[in-house]
Amino acid sequence: MAKESDSIYLKGMGDVEERAVLSGYVGASIAKGLWLRSSLELGSGNTREGAVLKLGASYAVPINASLGLNLSAGATFANANHMGSYFGVNAAQSAASGYATYAPSAGLRDVGIGIGLIYKITPKWGLGIGVNATALSNTTMDSPLVRRPRYATAMLGVVYGF
Repeated sequence: MAKESDSIYLKGMGDVEERAVLSGYVGASIAKGLWLRSSLELGSGNTREGAVLKLGASYAVPINASLGLNLSAGATFANANHMGSYFGVNAAQSAASGYATYAPSAGLRDVGIGIGLIYKITPKWGLGIGVNATALSNTTMDSPLVRRPRYATAMLGVVYGF
């Protein structure tokens, strides 16, 4: 979801409405501590024809009985409908916003890496902390709407193991 009122940089761009999407997730452990994961999201964007595929891997390294390190990397791919809704500028939006028209193609949207720590309080409960760095692809970065081609996020949370 992106609202025109969320930023002065979106003036004249209109809203990308919030809506339900169909999502699926598959993950598999292929070796001790090594996980591969993928997810597919269908129905995003203005036309509800957007599709996003995320692929990634993570590796968990036990430091001691209570503390573990997690390293991750991933990539996000999107079809032209999704890319156009979030990074494109059509003729009407160009006239209203002053941005040049831009029609991003389908393909790589971004790549990211992350590092995290999990501290086990009990065998089932723990605390997690982590940071992720994401870089947009050239196609995404070339959008006149992009202000930062790289960004970082941090998380802190409670972990429960089933």
